[in-house]
Amino acid sequence: MVNVKDGDSEAIIASKDAVSQNANNSKIKKVKSWASRNHTHIYGMMGAVGLAIAVFTVVNNDTYLEVAPGTKERVERDVAEYRLEHRVGSKSDSSFQKSASEHREYVDRNDMINPLNDDVRILKQNIITGFSGYKDLEPIDFSEPNSAVTQDIAYHIEVMEPTEVFYATATTSGYDVYFSSKSLTKVHASQQTEKVGDYKVKKRIAEFDISDEAEDSKFILEHRKTYWNAFQDKQLWAGYRVDVPTDEVEYLLIFPENKPFRDIEIFATDTDGNRKKLNKEGYFLSDKDKTWLWWRSVNPIPGWTYNIEWEWK
Repeated sequence: MVNVKDGDSEAIIASKDAVSQNANNSKIKKVKSWASRNHTHIYGMMGAVGLAIAVFTVVNNDTYLEVAPGTKERVERDVAEYRLEHRVGSKSDSSFQKSASEHREYVDRNDMINPLNDDVRILKQNIITGFSGYKDLEPIDFSEPNSAVTQDIAYHIEVMEPTEVFYATATTSGYDVYFSSKSLTKVHASQQTEKVGDYKVKKRIAEFDISDEAEDSKFILEHRKTYWNAFQDKQLWAGYRVDVPTDEVEYLLIFPENKPFRDIEIFATDTDGNRKKLNKEGYFLSDKDKTWLWWRSVNPIPGWTYNIEWEWK
């Protein structure tokens, strides 16, 4: 296990510091080489795209990367704001519960679409996974949506060439995943489960209308995913997949205050489904009580999935 010590927050390395020679240039107009192979491996709360056919320079040393000045204070403000907005009985909590219960009609399919986003680039992805609606469930309660964990996501997108659709993928081994967004048009759902690593998961692919965004424009696309009955029993993991070339990802987990974590482990799964434990990759911060965890990844590998596993205290 990788221990996050009590006391002041400390940075430990978390995501693969491997850089594609092609992906280093933020002005690349199109990245299609990695989409030429049509793999559909998934893991955790993540999507499916093709393998990056590129040369990666692996940087592997024992020097911990430093967190930028002011990051801890910024994250602490985000955590405090989240807990204030979602405290039980508050006005914000009521709207939160309403948005968490939204369920866009699904388009059921046995053969899922391939969610390629090869006309855009992600400059930054912010993810906040909050447990304010989480409940410990008995097995008898698993058949209905009773426990909600939300994931608020903001994609900072650069349009390389005009395109009409942006795809976002979610998978879960819980009851289901609901999407909420103003620009959401439809959600594709497969009733079949897929086994990835140690987990059987269901896949959902959401489509967003970005047809109004011109070439070279930069904009932010926000949406919410609500994971119902997830994180029960041994499903104590969360993460993301690199659906398109991405410069950086910030991932904040805000746990129930009465359920702090104890230890963490980081894993990456490549496009062939090979799962690897990561030891010293990226950045981490946590509070001394271990009720929240901040994780930053720089230049994650396109087509790979990254996830963090923890144990409750």
